Amino acid sequence: MDDIWNDPSMQERFKSVIAGNQQGYTFIVDSKRNSNSVALQITDIAVSGAVVTFTCYNHNLSKNSYVYFSGIQDSAAGNMATDGVINSKIYKINTTDSDTFTINTGETAITGTYSGGGVVTRVSELNLTTKQYNFYNKTGTNIAYTQVDFLVDKTSSGQIKVDFYPSSSNRNIVEDGSVSGAAIGTSILETSPYTLVPLESTQDRFWHSIYVNATGENIQLQLSLSEDQILDPAIAFSDFQLNAMMFYVTKTNQFGG
Repeated sequence: MDDIWNDPSMQERFKSVIAGNQQGYTFIVDSKRNSNSVALQITDIAVSGAVVTFTCYNHNLSKNSYVYFSGIQDSAAGNMATDGVINSKIYKINTTDSDTFTINTGETAITGTYSGGGVVTRVSELNLTTKQYNFYNKTGTNIAYTQVDFLVDKTSSGQIKVDFYPSSSNRNIVEDGSVSGAAIGTSILETSPYTLVPLESTQDRFWHSIYVNATGENIQLQLSLSEDQILDPAIAFSDFQLNAMMFYVTKTNQFGG
């Protein structure tokens, strides 16, 4: 039993939110789940080289969205039903129409004959954008940023990408720093315990740092999953709980100076 003592779902007459979709699936909206409901069925699978076409009537999926597969059966002893080939793996949708969509498995050759079963889960693309921060607005002063600490809940293998945008600009400091060689560390915020900090394995939450070298009128943060991260089920389905942020900043010149 892992519910807290005052969890509203444990209270008498608590109203759960029940939803349904176009294929007849019903499910409960549960804030404790880290993934979407298994909510789409597979009718047929056709393979042509690296391209796999799924018949999934009235799926409502769009191109470039991500999906996770499970329960696919294979009657010809191929690898179609093997975990980590299509089953238990996340792919980006390449093309789609109302009743079919395709994925590209790259260098993985799909063998075997589809014999039935299989369901599709849409994978959420976490993307959070903060406000534009300047802690010296009252003095009309620009600020220099060196570090941001994040207080996150512990996960077993979670992580997220942190990007920075200074002075109301759409220029990505992380990408620019990687190209120029000026980047300090990486932009990956790990929510799993650091191996070199043994105490973190016993903590429920901890502070992890991201380093940035930027000056401007303000700074805006974007927290999202990169494509590599979202294609990894262990990361894509990890919980992400941000409890606090701590900025390390200093004053620089006046606005316009």
